[in-house]
Amino acid sequence: MASDSTNETGAESARSRGATSSAADAPTQVAQAATEPVIIARQIAQGGVGQAPLLAMMPQAGEWVIIKVEPGSAVQLPVDVSQFTGHEINGNLELTLPNGGVVVLEGFTAAANSGTPPELLTAEGKPIDLADFLVAVGVAPEVVNVTQPLPTTPNDHAGHFTNGPGPESLGGLTPTGAIAGTDLAFPGAAEIKQILQELPKQVETPRALEFSVSSATVTEGQTAIFTVSYAGDTLAPGQTATIHVQTGPGFTPGFPDATSGTDYTGFSTDLTFTGGQPTAQTVAVPTIDDTFGESPEDFTVVLSAPSQGTIVVNPGSGLILDNDASNLHWSIITDSTVTEGNAATYTVGYTGAPLATGITETITVLTGAGWTAAFSDAAAGADYTTVSTILTFTGGQPTTQTVSVGTVDDTIVEGPEDYTISIANASQGSIVQSPANGVILDNDATRLNWSIITDSTVTEGTAATYTVGYTGAPLANGMSEVQDNYVNNERKITEDTRVSWNSVMTSQQNVATLQRTVAANTETRDAYRQQFEIGQRGLLDLLNADNELYLSQDNLITASYAELFARFRLLAVAGGLEKALSVTPPDQAAVPVEQ
Repeated sequence: MASDSTNETGAESARSRGATSSAADAPTQVAQAATEPVIIARQIAQGGVGQAPLLAMMPQAGEWVIIKVEPGSAVQLPVDVSQFTGHEINGNLELTLPNGGVVVLEGFTAAANSGTPPELLTAEGKPIDLADFLVAVGVAPEVVNVTQPLPTTPNDHAGHFTNGPGPESLGGLTPTGAIAGTDLAFPGAAEIKQILQELPKQVETPRALEFSVSSATVTEGQTAIFTVSYAGDTLAPGQTATIHVQTGPGFTPGFPDATSGTDYTGFSTDLTFTGGQPTAQTVAVPTIDDTFGESPEDFTVVLSAPSQGTIVVNPGSGLILDNDASNLHWSIITDSTVTEGNAATYTVGYTGAPLATGITETITVLTGAGWTAAFSDAAAGADYTTVSTILTFTGGQPTTQTVSVGTVDDTIVEGPEDYTISIANASQGSIVQSPANGVILDNDATRLNWSIITDSTVTEGTAATYTVGYTGAPLANGMSEVQDNYVNNERKITEDTRVSWNSVMTSQQNVATLQRTVAANTETRDAYRQQFEIGQRGLLDLLNADNELYLSQDNLITASYAELFARFRLLAVAGGLEKALSVTPPDQAAVPVEQ
């Protein structure tokens, strides 16, 4: 219900309490204290439901912020409603903060009595019932039906009452229209305040600040970015909260811990969040691009010691992926020719990036079919022992290993037989030289014993028959043997020529690969030296780079001589070595020519 009081107006009440503001300095019917306050901001609660503007400034002791409230507008309160400690109704609603600052909702009563009352929102943006809000701040819900202020003198309790949206009766009177003046027992302001303070306050308690940190995965040399943010409660404009952030050890035993200063740049700092500013900040963790082949490494970004609230997601996990394993260059060397019954030995190794201590990489070695149609394929199990194995290389240990292929010493006379031995399935890096070729030479031909039998006596005109044959070793299926050494010599020359030519080609490829490796390692060493001079690299990194360059240069020199020897061998087989070296053979070496 509504009341048309015959007592002084809101403006008169303000004047009676010493207000001196003019119409330009204060809104109509705003009650002010005896000491003139400082009005630091004025706002209009524009917009519809759900579009409440945030408070422009937070008033301090002796300061006012005035918000003009219109019907149907929305007002978002700056703090929890339970934090307001005072009120005063004068057609407006004055809310006093714990620090003594005042927020004045100008025209609140008129707007509340309209057909479209304003919507009130908590500091978290959640709607709050009008009656609940008034109870929480210590104002009786019925004040929204009062169009003029309550009497200010203790004994002046008379008034006229008209029908309104209030209770059905007041002091036994029913809202049937205007009635004569009646003495009503209004409780004093102190009594009302005490009664309201004793009422239970059903106000939702906001969540505390809830801090969290994100995770990141990067390739070494990149910068890992972590986001630290808070949710839950909202900081009032100008209010601050701090939290400590620092890097720490890894988060899982599945990866080795990254080392601060070697794998990443650690930090320890405090972040400050301010109300009205973003609720998230980022921290950067630079990672170091080394030259070692290694597994992924992990670290953490840890939150601690929040000035308020709790930590709900912690720590943030960081994972550093390696970028050097692709620089591993695998090879198997060299071609071999062995007499059956002996073992052929091959060297498998890698160049390029060194493996970090304890890091392992694997590669598969296996034998296969022959490599040239000039020879018969050696049969696995019958002519040589099959190889199919996985070699494991560990950082800090030798970069090469040997593999042996055993050959079978049979008793059959046969021609040279060939096979290959290859590498495959490298766990990291690339294969630059494979396969290696193998040739097995026979050792049974010298066991052939030839004979012609037997003596014969025949009568002239008839044919004498003789038997020619061999004993000792059997010939392999399809194998023919000529007593003349010409065929064997021709075969040997062909074999030597093919093997020599293949060695030249393989050596050339190996030299080209190592030349690229030396060039890359030279660039890396130079870059590390520059970074060392400006303090971005340690002495150990520079020494490792120098050592890697030295090893690759040594390998290149060895490979270059191997290529030279292969060329000499090819010239020797082709009969052109003396000419290439400008050497005149002695007379004793001359081969007589049959006339």
